[in-house]
Parts: sequence; C-alpha cells; structure tokens
Amino acid sequence: VISPETGPAIREAVGDGGWHKTTHMTALDGHLWILDSGKLYRCDTKGASQQVGDDDWGGAAALTALEGCLWLVHKGTLYKVDTKGAYEEAGDGDWGATVAMTSAGGFLWMIDSGALYRTTSKGKWGKAGKGDWRETKLLVGLDDALWAVSGGGLYKITIK
Repeated sequence: VISPETGPAIREAVGDGGWHKTTHMTALDGHLWILDSGKLYRCDTKGASQQVGDDDWGGAAALTALEGCLWLVHKGTLYKVDTKGAYEEAGDGDWGATVAMTSAGGFLWMIDSGALYRTTSKGKWGKAGKGDWRETKLLVGLDDALWAVSGGGLYKITIK
C-alpha cells in the first residue's frame, strides 16, 4: 500500500525492454498480455516474454481479459483468443468504432459509436443504458462499477 507513511512507489525496470510499439496490455492468469508491433506476447513478472501465435493484430482497437481468455477488437470484429493464440470471432456485432473495452461483472463492456454496450462471453450484445459516450477515452471495471474518463470528467457507471 502506498501512503505518506510507507513512501513512494518504486519504479523498477523489468526485462530487456523493446516495447516501443506497444498499443495495448492486460493481465490474465498471472501474466501480462501485450500487443506490440501487431503481435501478441505473454510476459511474466520477471519480464521474460514469448510471442503467442503468428497473427497480425496491428491496428487493434482494444484488448481485455474475461473468463480465462483474451478479447480483442480488430478491424471491427470482436475476437476471443485463448492463451495459445487460437482465436474465433465472437458474435456478429460491428465494432468498427470501438474506442474502449474492459471486463466487469462477467461481461465485456465497450464504447462504440458514442454508446455503451454490454457483451456476453458468447458474443451476444446490447446497448447498456442511455448516455453520450463519444468523448470517452478510457474505460475500466472496478468492483461493481465501470469507470470512464469522458469529456474531461471521471464517471462511475453502476452495473449491478
């Protein structure tokens, strides 16, 4: 815990570096999963990394983890990616305008075309409430809520 009593956080370089073209990162099963130069990497907490699959995910709009899998939005399609790199399309949505995605409460949550969507792990999706989310840049799940930075403000979206 970081507090005035315990002092500042310690920044420690881990691994050999080389992550100059990283676009997305998430955590799953004790590893970091990183998209760099369009390739997917699994990285342990000591910095050792290994490319997973040979696919080109360059230009991916979002990456998150849910139910033991990675979820990617790439070229307007939502993909479910296992930890060996095998993937499949998830659902029939058009996610070409996705700007943010996270997981919380057993669902994927996405901002696309200025609206908030809830998506199941089977790819079934629907709009989640009303609101204008066109200025949203970041979205994260914490406890029973989503947190968004939109139009310069911080917003809490209760999901349960």
